[in-house]
Amino acid sequence: MFGRLDLLGAELARIDRDGARDLAEPRFVRYLAWIDGEAVAAATATFTDAGAVLHAGSTKAAARGRGAYRALLAALWEDAVRRGAPRVVTRAGPMSRPILRRVGFQELAEIDFLVDRFG
Repeated sequence: MFGRLDLLGAELARIDRDGARDLAEPRFVRYLAWIDGEAVAAATATFTDAGAVLHAGSTKAAARGRGAYRALLAALWEDAVRRGAPRVVTRAGPMSRPILRRVGFQELAEIDFLVDRFG
């Protein structure tokens, strides 16, 4: 959500509505990376028997290039290994794709999103 203030209101409403249930679910994990006492990156993941799904990740612009996102990925990978999750998957946007490739993620498919402008 860092840098996406246009999404903040909807995300805060979702957290208010679903946050307690999310956190009570042991398969749902929220990660934070800190630099000098400040939360600078966040990610969420869900663990299943088939593997882990990295839902979202974001780093504050001022903290980019300092390893925060890579630290989140490392923590997620450690959790996946500890839980016996055989794989980690995600849908990566243009900012995350290069980082994910550098740490070993491989592109498996391309997803086209279709928007119904008439509904």
